[in-house]
Formats: sequence, structure tokens, C-alpha cells
Amino acid sequence: MKNELTTQPDKPDRSLDQLFADKPILRERMLEVGDLVNRLLAEGCTAHQAEARALEPIRKLGHALLTEWAVQTEAAAVVQAKAKSPQLRPYRKEKIPLTWHTTYGEVSVPEQRLRDGRRGPQVRPFCAQARISARAYSLPLQRAPTDFGADHSFAEAAGKVREHYGRHLAAQRRAAGDAGPRQSQRRRRARRARATGGHPDRGDRRHDAADRGDQDR
Repeated sequence: MKNELTTQPDKPDRSLDQLFADKPILRERMLEVGDLVNRLLAEGCTAHQAEARALEPIRKLGHALLTEWAVQTEAAAVVQAKAKSPQLRPYRKEKIPLTWHTTYGEVSVPEQRLRDGRRGPQVRPFCAQARISARAYSLPLQRAPTDFGADHSFAEAAGKVREHYGRHLAAQRRAAGDAGPRQSQRRRRARRARATGGHPDRGDRRHDAADRGDQDR
């Protein structure tokens, strides 16, 4: 019988030191996770205790992953932009920190901004590549309060986000709070559209007419 299993070429063995040689932040977090496993085993923790103590190191690991990704993506984006448009030149000599909010905390990366020619417009390769801007909120972070707060008050949603992500919602309340009302408004308009045969504004006009009638009385 013919063996139908596909064979994959052997990959060269690499040690963790080789794999993380150019990722020092991520390497440090991985070592911390390994040390935590040893401590949990030595202390004889229960499943619930181990899970609770794993949350913060996993958050730090996610933050390190995003930071390493951002640093390397920023450098590659600048190289690609200059190769595509040789007339691009540095906007400033030094890089400017770019920070945005994520479910793992604030992530910051030194950003090289470019200029198209001597007096042309400013070009930001990393922002274009990563589809992020300064002080912006990542889509997962925007969705988290909205999802948690769909059937609860904002205070309850804030507590759930803090429990799951370790993030206080004071900073991103504007982003989360704006998303919720917009979704509620869309749902109300959709219900009115179904009730009025596809004309959501008719319901509003009927209510306005009724209000005027009550005032005349």
C-alpha cells in the first residue's frame, strides 16, 4: 500500500538562543515564563492557582511579542519605502516614539518618518504598513468593552476588561463608549426600518407628529 503521508524537508535545528538572538525583549519574557512553570511545580499549585498566576506573565509575553514585531516591522517598512521611492529622505534625524493602546498595554516603537523630496509631504511607512496611528486603540481593545458591555453597564464592562486584560478603561472609555452608542443607534434604526417597511425615519416623524398633537391639546 502506497504511503500517502507527505514528507516534509528536514528543518535545521535551532536552539532557543539562536531563535531569540535578535529578539531580546521576547527572550527575557520567555525565560520568565519558564521560571514561573518551575515555581508552580515546586509549590504544588492547584489548577486554579496556576491559571491565575499565569495571566500577568502571558500579558507581558504578548506585550513583548507586539514590541518585537513593531520594531522589526518599522525597520523593514522604511527600507521598502525607500526602495520603492528613492527620493524619500528622513523627516528628522532622530526617530520619534509612536505609541498606541492594545489589550496588552501601551506599545511604543521608535518611528522613522520620511519626506517626499525636500519640501514634499510627510511619509510614515510604519503607520501605513501596520495600519495604526499615534495614540490609537487597537481593534481588539475597542471590541473588548463593547462585547462585555453589550448587556451590562459600562462600569460592569470595565470591571470585566480589567479582569481579563488587566487594562483600566479610563484611557479608552472614549473609544469604547463611542462604539457602543453607535451600535445601539444602528440597531434602533434597523428595528424602525423593519417596522416602517424600510423607512427608518418614518417612525421618528410619527413620534414627532404625536408630540405636536399632545402640545396642541
